[in-house]
Amino acid sequence: MNAHRFPILAAFVGAAALLSGCFSSDTGPSPATDEDQSAIQAAMLEDEDANEYSAVDLFSYADPAAGGASSAPIATLRWRREVQDASRESRILIQQTDAGATADVFVSGEIIGLLHLWADEGDAFAPYDKDFDNGASRHMVFERERERDRHRGWRLVALSGVELPSPNTTRTIHSVRVQAGSVDETITDVTQLVRVPDLMQLPADAVAEITVDTGDTTDAVFLHYRRMIRSEMVNNGDGTFSARMPVFGGRGPAHFVVDVLSDGTLYDDEAPYDNLAWGIPFLVPGPMDGGSGA
Repeated sequence: MNAHRFPILAAFVGAAALLSGCFSSDTGPSPATDEDQSAIQAAMLEDEDANEYSAVDLFSYADPAAGGASSAPIATLRWRREVQDASRESRILIQQTDAGATADVFVSGEIIGLLHLWADEGDAFAPYDKDFDNGASRHMVFERERERDRHRGWRLVALSGVELPSPNTTRTIHSVRVQAGSVDETITDVTQLVRVPDLMQLPADAVAEITVDTGDTTDAVFLHYRRMIRSEMVNNGDGTFSARMPVFGGRGPAHFVVDVLSDGTLYDDEAPYDNLAWGIPFLVPGPMDGGSGA
């Protein structure tokens, strides 16, 4: 089947709600001017790196077999999400200090649609549909350089990953461990800010080992990468799930997503949609990033 993805970031610019602090002190929070708001929004959309880092549309929709035996009412073999509507907004808070200006940008969104399931019922596939709803949120920090050129000098300096829960989700992600070459990092809080120079760097053409700890052996856990590839992670039988992710493609910023669904979401036609996903940013370094270029 054709791969699908959420609408690109630029599709929601018109719906963005831009708010700012409202204080008069020269060294405290100050109102964000229309020019600053527009400049930060442009930096998020126009710069290739910032656009990738500021995205919240991180799921992919390749449709491989879900795999695994099911003790639930339906034996789902294939599934995919169909996005029917999406909204996005940004809240910008600018802080003016003696050292310069910084801006906290809080990006949030909601994606709704249908979860399509295809179950094996002997000599035919039986289709089932469920409503799905995912929120999305991330935090970014911009700083304004004294020597201004593009975007009034605003540049991205720190960001969190993306958290994508369904309403009232009961799913949990305790940690995501990434191993590739000399890299061995464990993420326990996807909402934590990370300075851009400190982002995880995965070597080009390496194969990363991803291990997700949900603490629940009944979960169905999938790995999304390159916006069009989805694979089921191996259930290790102890509440952890593992998969291998080839680090191929162009150098620069990217994401992968760990996507945790309850057993009932996929294998019970009457159970509600219950999902939690983390979008984790990383960098594939090239010669200009201090990498080897290999």
